[in-house]
Amino acid sequence: MRFCYAVTFLAACLAAAVLFFGLIGAKGAPQEAAIGAIALAIAVIPYVFSRCVEKLGPSPAEEIAKLAKLLVPPPPPADYGREQRPCPACGVTLPLAADRCRSCGAALADSPDWRRLRAQSPARP
Repeated sequence: MRFCYAVTFLAACLAAAVLFFGLIGAKGAPQEAAIGAIALAIAVIPYVFSRCVEKLGPSPAEEIAKLAKLLVPPPPPADYGREQRPCPACGVTLPLAADRCRSCGAALADSPDWRRLRAQSPARP
């Protein structure tokens, strides 16, 4: 992208030089008009080309930013892990996100009630 705009800048400088020196050496109005048209074409054509290249697609930096957003996992819901349920074996209150009871060591994932409650809770990350 920068290369296209560098070429556009150089073409604008060249067009200015063509216009200046062409008008100095012109012998009449038709030659001045022709020189003006040529200088205008030298300046405008690279600019239009650069704008077309710019509109063809996003820049590489924008593509990298999109990919980075896709690779970063979304944060868990604000209420994740705050729901409390009693342990089916001993009755101690545990977070719904727990896999084992910290009191009796019961595997909570084996309990059908616990699985049903977890399925109804907000999605886990």
